[in-house]
Formats: sequence, structure tokens, C-alpha cells
Amino acid sequence: KSALECVAAALPAAEETEKSKAIRNFVFSRLSSPTLCNKDVDSVSSKDPDSVKLLPHFPNWVLSEEDVATRNTSENSTAAAAAAAAAVASTNMAAEKDALPVPVKIDAVHEIRLVRKGICEQLAQGALPRMGGSGGLTTETAGKEKNGHISNEATEREATAEYEKELYEKFSAILDYLCYEPTDADSWYRAGLCLSFKADIICDRLATPRGKEKNNAIICLPNSEPKAKESFPLLDLRAKQIQEHKAINAGCVALLGDDLSPYISHPWSTLASLRSCSVKVKSFCWRPDGEAIDTETATRSKDKIAFDEIEAMYNQGDFVGWEIAWGGLFVSAVTDMLKKCFTTAHYLSVQEKYLSDDTDELCYEVAETFATSYYAELMGGVSYGYPMQAMTESQRRNLAEESKAYFHAAIDFAVTRKLEENIHDLYFMIGKCEEKIAKTLVREKFPQLPEDRAGVGTEAVSREYEAALRRALQSYATAHR
Repeated sequence: KSALECVAAALPAAEETEKSKAIRNFVFSRLSSPTLCNKDVDSVSSKDPDSVKLLPHFPNWVLSEEDVATRNTSENSTAAAAAAAAAVASTNMAAEKDALPVPVKIDAVHEIRLVRKGICEQLAQGALPRMGGSGGLTTETAGKEKNGHISNEATEREATAEYEKELYEKFSAILDYLCYEPTDADSWYRAGLCLSFKADIICDRLATPRGKEKNNAIICLPNSEPKAKESFPLLDLRAKQIQEHKAINAGCVALLGDDLSPYISHPWSTLASLRSCSVKVKSFCWRPDGEAIDTETATRSKDKIAFDEIEAMYNQGDFVGWEIAWGGLFVSAVTDMLKKCFTTAHYLSVQEKYLSDDTDELCYEVAETFATSYYAELMGGVSYGYPMQAMTESQRRNLAEESKAYFHAAIDFAVTRKLEENIHDLYFMIGKCEEKIAKTLVREKFPQLPEDRAGVGTEAVSREYEAALRRALQSYATAHR
């Protein structure tokens, strides 16, 4: 790794191309957010291979560039880069030795690009960073003394921050390579995994914050709970739940700042890096004179109120509250970016023209991982952002539906491509998703039948709540066959 980085440093500085700018803008821009673009919280897109689409703001033109043809004709870009570098060196040596008066024609820019591309590919490969019980890292931080004992908090924070830095380095290497090869589904998938790991470690620490009592809730709950006996017809119930979702989240900020890159480039685990991140995010929202960068007055006003509230915690010395508030924004931003990566990987993994014969299992792996990610988000029960909210029924149902759809897609891939995968566990998870869906419909009203239909069978008049539970039982039965 060090040798590759040394070679990369010796090359002329890389210039951003239109393709690389478009890809980075898609990953980091709030405007391309799947969270903000999905206005209908109760809708689920089709996961059928013929119906899978890229996100609305994805720059489709980057997939049809000439580099796609280069990728299909080149078996190994690293070998090509090495050969190119060797050819340049050989030509230069020959020219120097023979002192030929005729100038040697070499497309230096193209050669350097091939070398840089090969280096990016090599840096992007390899195992993704993992954090063990002690982080697998070393630190000289001794910790702080408290009541005669050595506290491990400082050591843990430093170790976690180092892990976040390793994740960022790997993510950056993968993203650099994607700027050359945007059709590489595996790289999009691995980039999403890096983001997923970061979101997980922050969520784990938000669940048990230091300095907070267990009874001191850090999540904003609705002011009033619906009456348990109150019920509605199915369509009315769904509409009411969507209205409740919009009302509860009206004052929340899901993403703060137009550029989400600080949330991956800065570790959340230490106050110093978190403070640096807050300054960076502020610079993306307002000019030094305090004026909003764009003309979206309502959005900017909402962002400024949220930022000022969080900043007030810091100024008042409430560092735990300040850290937790930023933690919610970190998880929201990182989750948003990983969904962009996973969605792109899922689309590319079902496009035969972008795959080779040895990557069939990628379709299954991406769908299963995305399904598990949605289910984990559902089980967390928290809507991240600022302030963090208890998840609404509409959100829960949407996540359960998305998770179920991706589990079904993984099963379809395994069956149609005849992969040797254990799909029984996936059927079990589909049953769990159906249960979660049913739980959001428990307030569905029993249908009232007219007298002339008194003899109609039970299944024909059952509620969607009961239908979801029947589907859950069928999935459990399939899982145990």
C-alpha cells in the first residue's frame, strides 16, 4: 500500500473530470438524497430485474462513456497500467541511449491515467477495515484517572476514531476507482459496506450514551399516543398514518448541509474532529456574512435553526447533548449515502452487460445485504437526523416492505441463477418483515358486511392485518421445509 501511495504521489496531480465530478456530486450531494426524494413514505419500488432503476439524480451518461468499452476489452486494468508504465520507461531509455533525433510520440496523459487507474484499483481492493473487541488498533492514550482507576474512554475514543479514518481511506480509494469505472457493481457495493460499518459504530454508541441516565430519553417522542381502541378502514388508516408522519417530522432536519462529505471524512468519535466537522458543515450552508448559499429560504431557515440549537449546546458546555445531536445527523447522512451506493450496486448487478461470468453471486449478495440493512434500520426504531425521533408507523411499514422486497429479490437471484445459497433463512426473514407490517396495521377496522353477504368465507373479509400474519406463517413454514 505504501509503495502504491508513493508512486501515486510522484505522478502529476490528478485533475477532476466531468465524470468524476458527476459521480462525487451524486454520492455527496443532498439534492440526490433518496431520503428526501422519496416523498411517498408508503411506496416501495419494484425489485424485479426488468424494473430496477437508478436513483433519479444518478448521472446515467457516465455509464455510456468510452471507459465502459475499455473495461470490457481489458482483462486487468492493473496489468494494462503496468505494461503502459513499462512501455514509457522502455521508450525513454531507448531514446536516451540511442539519442535519436526523431521525437518519440507518446500520449503521456493517457499513460499516466492508466497508471493512476491501476493504482486506484489496487488500493480499492483488499479486505475492508474491521473493528474487533479492542478495535484491533494501538494507541498511546493512557486514559483519564477517576476514583483511583484508569478510564478507558479516551483510549476507546481514539481507537474508534482511527477505525473511522481507516474506513474513510478505504471508501475514498474505492470512490476514486469508481470515477474511472462507474459500472463496477462490486465497488459500489464495497463503498456502501464501508458506510454501513461507520453508521453501525455510531448507532452502537448512541444507544448507550455516556453522561445520560437511562430514564433521560434522548429521542423525541410524539406528544400524544393514539387511542388503543380507535380504529379506521385500511385506506383511512394509511392516510392518517402518513399525515401523522408528516406532522411529527415537520420540524426535523434529516440532512444538514448540501455537501455530505464531512460526515465520512471526519470521525464522530472525538470531540476535536467533531468540532472540525461542524465548522465544515456550517461553511457549506452559509457564507461568512451569515447569508444562505442558495435561495431555498425555507430549507435554509430550518437548517439554521437546527444548527444554532446544536451550537448552543456546545456553547453551554453540554458536550454530551451536542455529540448526540451530531451523531443523529451523522447516521442520517451516512445511511443516505450508503443507500445511494447499494441502490446503484443493485441496478448494475442485474444488468448483464456490466457483469462477467464469475460475478453471478454479486446479485444475491447485494440484495441480501440491502435487505438486512433495511431490517436493521427498522429494528433500531429511530428516525435519525435532528432531533432524533421515534420511528412512525408509516416509516416502519415502508422499511419492512423494502426489506421484504430485497429478500424476495435475493431468493429470485439464487433460484434463477442456480446459486448454492441457503434461502431458508431469507424466507424466515420475510416472515419477520410480514409481522412488522402487520403490527403497523393493528388499528385497522373490521369490515362491516351487508346482510346479503353473511355467508361469505372468512378469508374474503379478513383485514390486511390478518392477511399479513397469514403470509408470515406461510413464510415460516417455507423456511422450515
